[in-house]
Amino acid sequence: MNKNFRAILFFICFILFLIVAPIIILSSQGYRIDLNPSEGRIKITQTGGLFLRILPRQAEIFLDSKLKETTDFFFNSALIENLIPKKYQVLVKKQGYHSWQKELEIKEKEVTAIDNIFLFPQNPEFKALTKEETNQFLTLFNNNQELTLDELLLDQDTYQILEQMNGFKLSPDSKKLVYFSDYEIWILFLKEKQNQPSKKAGEKLFLMRLSEKIKHVLWLNSYYLVFSTENKIKISEIDERDRINMIDLVEYENPEIFFNQKDKKLYVLSNEIWYQSKALLP
Repeated sequence: MNKNFRAILFFICFILFLIVAPIIILSSQGYRIDLNPSEGRIKITQTGGLFLRILPRQAEIFLDSKLKETTDFFFNSALIENLIPKKYQVLVKKQGYHSWQKELEIKEKEVTAIDNIFLFPQNPEFKALTKEETNQFLTLFNNNQELTLDELLLDQDTYQILEQMNGFKLSPDSKKLVYFSDYEIWILFLKEKQNQPSKKAGEKLFLMRLSEKIKHVLWLNSYYLVFSTENKIKISEIDERDRINMIDLVEYENPEIFFNQKDKKLYVLSNEIWYQSKALLP
């Protein structure tokens, strides 16, 4: 190897080092080269992340139709890091369950989080209660005390709005109130909500408008509602980012519903017969 060749080889290696070293350093600090930015030019950008907490466990997480993560048996959450800032189509799936999906924006140096994703069975099992089981349930049902408007510390305008509604229910965490008319469902945040999406105390959220008349609305937990129409029972999340995930759970003729927060089972009255689901939540 002559002196000139060694000099050229050294020069090439030095140039490669100058190119590769900054890339490695930037990559270790969370920077990536964005080849398709909205501005239409290549740029170096700092990455963001996506955090999801999902039940049941062992759910698959897809970003833009590509499998990125599967929650394991012991942990029901996933943190996907080093994502180029942009909007992603997020899909959560598990065999035998309704899927969940949203378009979520990932921002530089931020983690977009959805703390409570629940997947519900596609074919939930319901059984008709025996006479003895019905009597036991009705004892529980009749002892269920309804909240009155006077028990809530509301301003006069909100009080008057709720007086005109068909009904309202306090969430299990006592931080939210759902209220509804014949075709609309609203959420009132009684206390400040700091986790994403954040809400101020007193803020009202229009959740949805339906073509079917709404009969009953209940909380499944502090993040999901169950409600009935003329012949269907539906479940909906309250996270309004992008689309509202809502499913048709089951069909019954003219159903009345009751959800037991203790056993997590849904009870349905249809044609004078009470039906009981398996536990809908862990």
